[in-house]
Amino acid sequence: MKFKIATTSNQQLYIILLITLMGFIGVSIAYPLFAPLFLNSASSIMVATPWAEKNRNLLLGLTLAAYPLGQFIGSPIIGALSDRYGRRSILLSSLVGTLLGYILSALTLRHGLLWLLIFSRFLTGLSESNIALAQTIIADLKDINKHKGFGGIMMAASIGYILGPMMGGLLSDNRLVSWFDVSVPFYAAAGLALLTLFLAYTALPETYKPTLTAQTAFWQQFNILQHLKEMLRNAALRFLLIACLIFMLGVDVFYEFGPVYLTAIWHMDATEIAFYTIILCLGLALSSGWLSHQLSCRYPLYQSILVSIISFCLLLSAIALAHSAQVVLVLYGVIGIAISIATTSLRVQISDTAGQHIQGKVMGMLMGLRMLGDAMLCLFGGALIHFSATLPLYLGVLSALIAATLYLFKVSMEINGNKRFSTEENMS
Repeated sequence: MKFKIATTSNQQLYIILLITLMGFIGVSIAYPLFAPLFLNSASSIMVATPWAEKNRNLLLGLTLAAYPLGQFIGSPIIGALSDRYGRRSILLSSLVGTLLGYILSALTLRHGLLWLLIFSRFLTGLSESNIALAQTIIADLKDINKHKGFGGIMMAASIGYILGPMMGGLLSDNRLVSWFDVSVPFYAAAGLALLTLFLAYTALPETYKPTLTAQTAFWQQFNILQHLKEMLRNAALRFLLIACLIFMLGVDVFYEFGPVYLTAIWHMDATEIAFYTIILCLGLALSSGWLSHQLSCRYPLYQSILVSIISFCLLLSAIALAHSAQVVLVLYGVIGIAISIATTSLRVQISDTAGQHIQGKVMGMLMGLRMLGDAMLCLFGGALIHFSATLPLYLGVLSALIAATLYLFKVSMEINGNKRFSTEENMS
């Protein structure tokens, strides 16, 4: 069978969205598994020693932190390498590493090897670059509106997060098939990674032709601090990156510890958590494909960003305070809409502010720094749930409030600056 390389921008967009979809199915297939695996008293595969039994929360935090910590190291480097060597070859290489990481995770779960599981999650995060590179490739496509492209990525990711947890919950349920266990979803994720690798190799063209310069040494692509300094020289980009990162940390607290909250407060199993995740992702998907773009045509971008961030704070507070699982279910759907609008709009503004020659660095660094904060929050959140399963959610509210305050300060400075410029122009 012969596959045709996509030639038009729309064809390339659809290929990227399909790759993103399959990638996020693989990422999210593990989403409902770890909280019940570590926190349910009947589960013993990963807590075989007395010390592990007493430190279930800590081990859960370490396991959750390993993947984002790997992404923190890998994403900025992969983004910088794509600026130097092109998107396609770097994407293919990262997908090979992702495939190996999933296979290793499956083997460690099958045999109950806790510390090797943590390493395998780190390896998978180190290699996983689908979202950062996908956003970079979208920015390369000049004929594609960024709200449409970034919103499409969010929609594909959201659909992936619907299908992934559903598959994870079903493929780990031995009540359905006797040989299903917690390792089977990771074998399925490895299969999806292989399919994604095949699709990228056969159908995705190179979208960016880098200009190699003698001044840029190969080893400098691995200097994360140098990449960060380069981006922070731009004052507008600096403010946007900080506000976006702090907000996304609040969102990631919800993503990571939502299953813990559902397990500890509402005593849900993996299948029930998967259903709640589906509702969340339906809200994300239904708004990502069109709502962000429609709002950008009617309102200033900063208004959409501020309203959606504040809405996220209110909705997450309501989830933490809810006294009914049915109310939580409705709130899960609505909060997905707020997350989608805020993240899509922030990424569009960051991409527009950054230069074309550093799109890979910016998207990779944004993902990497987000994952570093995510890893630290996983460890901190693992300690917080020792006191209450709702405390991580309040941490997410606080983080988003700080982001809204910073962004409002940036907007007010820009508005005041424009007024002063207009006044000086009129006086002259």
